[in-house]
Amino acid sequence: SAFENMVESTLERVRSFSRAVRDSHFNLAFQPIASLDTGKLHHFEVLTRFNQEESPLGMIQFAEEIGIIEQLDLAVITRSVETMRNPALDRRVGFAVNVSGNSLGNGVFVNCLLELLDENRPFAKRIAIEVTESARLKNLQEANKVIQEIRKRGFQVGLDDFGAGSASFQYLQALSVDFVKIDGAYVHRL
Repeated sequence: SAFENMVESTLERVRSFSRAVRDSHFNLAFQPIASLDTGKLHHFEVLTRFNQEESPLGMIQFAEEIGIIEQLDLAVITRSVETMRNPALDRRVGFAVNVSGNSLGNGVFVNCLLELLDENRPFAKRIAIEVTESARLKNLQEANKVIQEIRKRGFQVGLDDFGAGSASFQYLQALSVDFVKIDGAYVHRL
């Protein structure tokens, strides 16, 4: 009985997450990232918010553990591109969009992502993909192939929050990326 309750609870969380993504019951928050050299705005990091009062971290970790994070990653990238298409948006503004390592290991997600990027090549210099630390890349060689396909389309790829989670110096050896963002807490400890 307890096990059945746990299973039903998990299934309800999966259904709830899927509904929220499908029905766009999440917001995008745009965190400004400034250049250390000039102090001026460099780009915005696109963040997901399901509820303004609480961190989405628990929901995102749950989606990664269950294997449904790809839905959210694709929805966030799609909405970021739609935002980029807004004619009122300053043409100098750039976005960095997070993608889970789990998503990069899913062939369906990768095909959808590459198709979306192909359709939106005019934004290649303004949108970057950041591979997040929360889920470990299982096959670095395959992940690097995907990263290179993204880069061939003109989009930059970076490692997000290096030193905070799963990424290690092994990532730096195996992945050819355009930039590495070092985790703030990691820098603070140094």
